[in-house]
Amino acid sequence: MTGSPLRPAPQSLEPTGRAAARRTTRTWAGACVLGAGLLLATGCTARTAADAHRSPGPDAVAGGAVSPTALPGTPAAAAQAAAAARAASGRPEYGLSDQYGGFRLDADTDTPAESPDARYTFRILAPDGTPVTSFLPQRGEPMRVYAVSDDLQYVRYLVPAMDQDGTWSTELGRLAPGDWRLYASFTPNGRPGDGRAQLPAEVLSRPFTVAGSVAGASLAPATDTAVVDDSVLTVKGALTAGRPSAFTVDFAQRVPTPQGEQQAWQNRPLSGLQRYDGLSAVPVAFRSGDQAFARIDPVDASSGGPRLGYRGVFPEAGDWRMFIRFRVGGQERTAALTLHVSPAG
Repeated sequence: MTGSPLRPAPQSLEPTGRAAARRTTRTWAGACVLGAGLLLATGCTARTAADAHRSPGPDAVAGGAVSPTALPGTPAAAAQAAAAARAASGRPEYGLSDQYGGFRLDADTDTPAESPDARYTFRILAPDGTPVTSFLPQRGEPMRVYAVSDDLQYVRYLVPAMDQDGTWSTELGRLAPGDWRLYASFTPNGRPGDGRAQLPAEVLSRPFTVAGSVAGASLAPATDTAVVDDSVLTVKGALTAGRPSAFTVDFAQRVPTPQGEQQAWQNRPLSGLQRYDGLSAVPVAFRSGDQAFARIDPVDASSGGPRLGYRGVFPEAGDWRMFIRFRVGGQERTAALTLHVSPAG
């Protein structure tokens, strides 16, 4: 099965400024040979996003690659060091490690084939090294998988299927060239051998690279409002790092209001949201610079609108890119906006 893209296909941009420097860094790093012929796969953890985008094609692709060492003193090097420190910390709230609590996200390849029908295959390995085959559902699904571009321009939900031996597989389709990270959120149905019936949800991830010419831009400024077609979404609430932050999302519809010879627009509350993934809207958020993952849980998110409530834990302060997926009038839409999370205290 193929997941649906969370952003519409945008137009490609030529890299400028810091984005262009990062492209140069990636080209340099991809040519390095370490030791006796060990080729370091190209990667990057430091691109940022904007509301102007590069085109991902009709579908999307994901995989996993080892990020090269960026040039010392560059923004890419600083971001890589921050991401490495978070992954090494073993703290689960960051979601930046491929292993935690004895469980490990194992993939068949870090460089999937460049093909519209390419597949990505992975397993969740238990502490004893065997594939986990029993998971507790999260809103009806045993596994939630996201593919996220490291510039935070794109997020895609993937819908994998599991074989009896615990091997998960999903069609990737066609993704925009560049560096990505695949996140897997799951709840093992008991840790083998310890007698416990249930464990907290785990979030593990792996980086990967999609080959091709890369374009990018800077992260869009922080704002509390996003517009998708005729839908207007407004996020309200103070977001503070390191502790649960309650926020709401208000939905409205832009409708024309004639005023003389000119046409004005008016926002009217939108209460006709259709359930998607068990909720009226599904938000996900990732931190700019290192792609740390925010855990967001619904509080009152099934009413159909116009106001939905959530509680999120953002592990660190900074700018976060939030994607909100919803369905209205039978059409799936995704809003994207940059939110600022304040430091604790």
